Amino acid sequence: MYVKTLRFIMSVIVAIIFPSLLFILWVLLVDASVNDLSNTYFWKEIGSLFMISIFVSGAYVLILGLPSYCLMQWLGAIRWWSIAILGFILASIPLGILTWPLDLSGGYSASYNGIQTVIDGIPTLEGWLKFLYGTSLFGALGAVSAMAFWAVWKNKTHNCQCHKGLGSE
Repeated sequence: MYVKTLRFIMSVIVAIIFPSLLFILWVLLVDASVNDLSNTYFWKEIGSLFMISIFVSGAYVLILGLPSYCLMQWLGAIRWWSIAILGFILASIPLGILTWPLDLSGGYSASYNGIQTVIDGIPTLEGWLKFLYGTSLFGALGAVSAMAFWAVWKNKTHNCQCHKGLGSE
C-alpha cells in the first residue's frame, strides 16, 4: 500500500514536471535565435515561465487528468494509446476554447509578426494555422504528460483500481 501510494505521487509529479520541462526546452530553442542567452533578464523570464507552466500543468493534471484517468480505469479502457489520446484531448480542448479565433460579432482585426490573422472578426488561413499550431502544441504536451504518468504508474502496477481508492490492493 505504501509503495503504491508513493508510485502514484511520483506519477503525478512526473506528469506535471516533464511537459513543463519540454515546454521550456521548446521556448529556449525558439527564443535562442532571437535572444541573448547571456542576458540575466532572459533567464529570469524563463524561470518565471517555468513556474507558470508548472502551475498550469499541475492544474491540468489534478483537475482534468486524474479524474479522467480514474474514469477510464473504471471503464477498463486504459491502453498506452488511449492515455496518449486522452492527454491530447484534455490539454488541447480547454486551450482551443479559450483561444478560439472566430468572432462573429466582427469589428476587430489582429496580426502576428505583421501577418494578418483576423480580419473583421474572421480568421485568415494564417489565423487558423496559428490556432491549430497552439492547440496541437498543448495537445502534444498533454499526451506527453499522460504518457509520463502512465509509464511511472504502470511500472509494476497493472491495476490501479482508482475507483476503489488509492490504498486498496
